[in-house]
Amino acid sequence: MINDNIYKTYVFTDRNTNHWIHQLTVKKTPGIHELVKLTIQELTEKHSLPEQDIIVE
Repeated sequence: MINDNIYKTYVFTDRNTNHWIHQLTVKKTPGIHELVKLTIQELTEKHSLPEQDIIVE
């Protein structure tokens, strides 16, 4: 069980297909947004998707 007060889970989906492509659970820290940006960058390379086609929820 993950404590929602300490950790945040992000789900990355493909905008075109609406398929889940990645899930990231990280500890809430001031640098969390940089980690999300880095994950998006890695996913664009891995899945050959433009950045605007990745939805983060």
